[in-house]
Amino acid sequence: MRSHPLSGLAGATFLLIGGALLPACHDRSADAAPAEAGATAAAASNQPAGKVIKLAKLGIEGFAAGITADPSFTDVAGSTIVTCGGLSVGVAAATDGDPKTIAAAQDESKAFNPKNFKSEALADGWIVTYDNVGGGGPNFFVAARREIGGHAYSCETMLASAEQRDKAVAFCKTLKSSGAPAAQAGAAPQPPARTPLARCYIKFANGNVDCTEFYGKVDPGEEASCKELGGAFDRGSSTCPHDGVTGRCESVGRAGDGPATIGYATGHEVKEGCLMRGFNWLPLDGKTPAR
Repeated sequence: MRSHPLSGLAGATFLLIGGALLPACHDRSADAAPAEAGATAAAASNQPAGKVIKLAKLGIEGFAAGITADPSFTDVAGSTIVTCGGLSVGVAAATDGDPKTIAAAQDESKAFNPKNFKSEALADGWIVTYDNVGGGGPNFFVAARREIGGHAYSCETMLASAEQRDKAVAFCKTLKSSGAPAAQAGAAPQPPARTPLARCYIKFANGNVDCTEFYGKVDPGEEASCKELGGAFDRGSSTCPHDGVTGRCESVGRAGDGPATIGYATGHEVKEGCLMRGFNWLPLDGKTPAR
């Protein structure tokens, strides 16, 4: 599998964070004392059983109804992926590239041939859902924007069942301030202020372009893999052209001094593959990204 995020993904369909693609959580229902204590507390307060999930880095929290297991957290390029008990959702400080309105979210959804598009206006934002059928079966999408404590947040996922989608919707709606400082709120992810070591530029038969910059490290075989796909591999400080790009896909290691890959694409269909690999997708709509 190629380590840079975009090549060879055009036309593919992926499951984003459902199923077993993310770490499992620890089900504390098997631990008699904690589970019993939690149930007693819920009954005493007349609140539904569930778990408050704190996203400390963002300064917010949400309530996962019906879930007693401890969640796992995966930090992916500024987004915190919460996984537990059928709940799989990514929460992040909203960036300039995220849709700000329901209309913008619906326009973005067109890249996935959406069916059953539904929207709901919230007091501090909105939430949309839709679905499609890909090569791996049905996909259920959730995208929300919330304005909490003066900061904007995104809450989104793509899952394999309507039941999982409904859990994500419920969680996104309950997000609120936890009283902690929102260290990352409002901070758009930026590529590293470094010079790339190499670049792979591929132009596909349909006219779409995939260009990837390598930072910190170039894995063995990248040059051969790039050329096998009909690409031009350049070692040096050349960066990718940005004219007409529809999105930027950044690998997990893009921050700091670690190895990183940043890919630019002119086709919308690569977004699912980028997110499935645990990378960060920033829609650009032909604009030159901030450097």
